[in-house]
Amino acid sequence: MDWLLQYMSQPSPITAPAKSTPPMPETTAEWRDAGTKYRPQKPDMSKWTPWQKERFYKTGASEEPGSWFWMNHPTHSDWYSLDMASKFADAAKSVGVDPWDFVALGISESGLGNQDYGNPTRLWWKAYPEFVENVMSKIPDSKPEEQQKAVIGQGAKILAEKIKEYPNDRTRAIQAYSGKGKTIYGGHPDVVEYQLGTKKVFGKDYRDIDFWRDMPQGKRVVTISDILKSMPELQGLISK
Repeated sequence: MDWLLQYMSQPSPITAPAKSTPPMPETTAEWRDAGTKYRPQKPDMSKWTPWQKERFYKTGASEEPGSWFWMNHPTHSDWYSLDMASKFADAAKSVGVDPWDFVALGISESGLGNQDYGNPTRLWWKAYPEFVENVMSKIPDSKPEEQQKAVIGQGAKILAEKIKEYPNDRTRAIQAYSGKGKTIYGGHPDVVEYQLGTKKVFGKDYRDIDFWRDMPQGKRVVTISDILKSMPELQGLISK
């Protein structure tokens, strides 16, 4: 149990590269002169929820508002990077996967990297030793963006394999990406509760959910995908 707890608690070894971003415009003139660099112009926060305001700064969206989008969802309302959405969409298209579903999977798994820059598709490294040995080990740590691109690409390939396995069941194929087990994290209470910080997931005690039968991850991804498709600002970026 100790080894499992230790392994599952390890953060991704890939860290985001340092960014040099221009200071946020302060005056009306500065916002006007910034042009498209800060699309849209200075946001009107008057109708924002406290959570939306908090996440605006914590995610880094405030540094370059035009490069982020807000999505409302019962459990995943947050700011998401347009650049990351584009990376996920491109990876999906390269292997014939619906880009909307793969971007949605990235949001469901890691908030499109908000929670884990280095492993935004939440690959379980030990499940893919060949990928780690043949691909990841050959990319130097000095190139975190290339490492991240490889991880996203591998995630798209895995989803493509699951879709071939379940060609007539979109939700089942997406659920299979997360695993085919009845429970999560091997059903080890200490690991599950350590990872989740709670016994509840998807609104229920995790012990009362048959994950393969109920497909909660798959259903959540499908719901997020449908929400994304309704957002005009993403049409040219993600659409096939």
